[in-house]
Amino acid sequence: MDIVKFKVDTHNEADRQAILRELAEHTSLTASEQEQLLQELHELEVQSGAEP
Repeated sequence: MDIVKFKVDTHNEADRQAILRELAEHTSLTASEQEQLLQELHELEVQSGAEP
């Protein structure tokens, strides 16, 4: 499975919630794929200075 990276404004709560909904809807992802997506979200939060 290819993972596509994109940038979002993590200060925008609607964007953050959309990412979390997308993660929740992809239950067919393997545990490692889910972990990769969660790590990428965390990296975005760190880059933006947002609190996790």
